[in-house]
Amino acid sequence: MPLEDDGFLSEEAQKHAAKAAAEYRQIFNYLKDVNAKAHQFLREVQINNNDGKQVFAMAFFARALSAFQALSILAERGFISECRVTCRNLFEVKFRLGFLEQRSDAVPLFIAEHARFKIKRLRDMRDGNIQLGSDLEKPDWDAALARAETLLLNPDGSKRVMPSIRVVAKESGFESNYLGYYSFLSEATHSGAGELEDYVAFNVSGEVTGFNYGPQAGFWLPWTTLLAASVLIDCLQITDRIIGANANPIHRFLEQKKKEMMDRYYMEIMLGAKASPDPDPTEIMIAADRSNAPESSFRASSKKDSPAPESPRHGLNG
Repeated sequence: MPLEDDGFLSEEAQKHAAKAAAEYRQIFNYLKDVNAKAHQFLREVQINNNDGKQVFAMAFFARALSAFQALSILAERGFISECRVTCRNLFEVKFRLGFLEQRSDAVPLFIAEHARFKIKRLRDMRDGNIQLGSDLEKPDWDAALARAETLLLNPDGSKRVMPSIRVVAKESGFESNYLGYYSFLSEATHSGAGELEDYVAFNVSGEVTGFNYGPQAGFWLPWTTLLAASVLIDCLQITDRIIGANANPIHRFLEQKKKEMMDRYYMEIMLGAKASPDPDPTEIMIAADRSNAPESSFRASSKKDSPAPESPRHGLNG
């Protein structure tokens, strides 16, 4: 079944996946190592089930781990745009874990945040803004709202207000990650115009010549997967500090592996990102902290100017 007929589910795309797995065998083996050590931590750590902070920490870590596994599968099949979306979610988990570590009132704030979303949905359903089936049994809206609203108040009657994700990142010590990686990856998450460039074919003059569709090649695969692995390692370390499991052997193993992979692929990523002969003004310098790269920054170019992807990514003429 050709790519044009069955897309990423086609035999042609599966052949591309096998080729990418062979080309980046070291990276995919590294992802498996990180995944195995993360599961070892998840399996061996003991928490106090009556400690809300520890329960939230392990739940956040499990969420990060499942996202990381999803990203690994997507990367193998060439879904690089979707990898960027998932990588941004990993950063959000990291920020929330950091907030949980820093703030003594983080747990009730997380619960209040969830209650606010629930209250908004209940009100929209009650007021008819969300259409419900006529045969659906309606709850007592006022009672449901009253129960949810009790979660918005502290014992002294003051309101619990969850800060914005930017403030959460800043208070966690990850403002640079928010302003750099997280903001950059917003384009993928929200299908911004910059992300759509992935699907449009341009000539050297910047004119549209058609559309691209299919698995992606180039520096984005190592960039995204290595970044995601680094963020998951950060999540594991924060979780360990919150719980006090002292999983030092796991930390040492992962840090050594991370350094080896960054040293191996950093220049390839940099050269790929700098390959554009005529850099677009929208090119982004993403500041990377020492935990994410052996140097000071990754330079992620506009996708319009990135190296042309290899087969089987097809041009669909407009």
